[in-house]
Amino acid sequence: MISIDRCRNSSLNTAGELAGFVASTQQIPRGQRHGEELLIGSITLFEYLGFRRRTAEGRIELALCNYRQGLFDIGRSILVHVLTDLSEDDWELRSLALIRLASVERHAGRLKEALGRLNEATELVKLSGPWATGRRNLELASTYKDLAIAEGESVYFNNAEEFYYKALHEFEAVGNHRYVAIVENNIGFLLLNLNAYQESECHLLRSSRLFKAFSDAVRGAQVKETLARLYVATEQYVVAHNAIKEAVQTLENTDSEALLAEALTTNGLVESRLGNYSNAKSTLQAACSVAERCGDYEGAGRALLILLEELRLQLEPTEQLHISNKLKTLLATKQTERNH
Repeated sequence: MISIDRCRNSSLNTAGELAGFVASTQQIPRGQRHGEELLIGSITLFEYLGFRRRTAEGRIELALCNYRQGLFDIGRSILVHVLTDLSEDDWELRSLALIRLASVERHAGRLKEALGRLNEATELVKLSGPWATGRRNLELASTYKDLAIAEGESVYFNNAEEFYYKALHEFEAVGNHRYVAIVENNIGFLLLNLNAYQESECHLLRSSRLFKAFSDAVRGAQVKETLARLYVATEQYVVAHNAIKEAVQTLENTDSEALLAEALTTNGLVESRLGNYSNAKSTLQAACSVAERCGDYEGAGRALLILLEELRLQLEPTEQLHISNKLKTLLATKQTERNH
């Protein structure tokens, strides 16, 4: 009887992982939530049967579902619980949990905490092979990239570039072209921030072609959003508008709210540069609401800052004051989070 239950639980776990994966690549409303429901059922049954490792695997995937929805606090709590429960000898799952936790911390703006988790995973990933080291290098590069943008330190840009290319070579070596596409998008974004526009576009277009070949609509939308930023930087506003419009339409049909907030913010900026001030205002306000709803206070603040900078002449003094006060509140909330 136990073997039958175990098989059934394994199927539930796999179904939950697949539902989350499909939702993260296709336009499926509530796809992550469906995956979450299946995983919760699997975890409950594994706990009842005393299968600790399978329970941990399910929780790691559940944290990923929450992370994809922008529910960073919940994802963090689940992963910390997993790390507490896992044996020190279970280095493969511990390394995966640490890398996932670092990603959650980074997206929540807790960059130094993310670095700490990745350093903690250093020795563990060496035991797991090039697949694990590639994922750690990718996350490490993204964390340095975010630090470089936040603090403007050239050493962080250099570190980010170094680890992105290390990750790229590792994923190419093992033939994982989906992760190659992810790294190419990130390299393109990094080069965009270094004003290397032509080189940035080459990497982004390669990433876009790969995701299109995989029918990965959601990650393809992320690349479109980055391309839109590039076209804004090079004052190609009509091209930027076409790219970001497609990205927003894709993400609106998913429950990837953190990604949608970023795309709406870029969309609002593009609308402003095209002189569509009313659309820009409503879009940036929507971006702030979506980001705030999923706990991305930094993203919400970015939307409001662009609203103030781009539309100051179109806003009434009372509106400017209201937005400024809300921006201060978001920054204070973000600082409180970092202190804890």
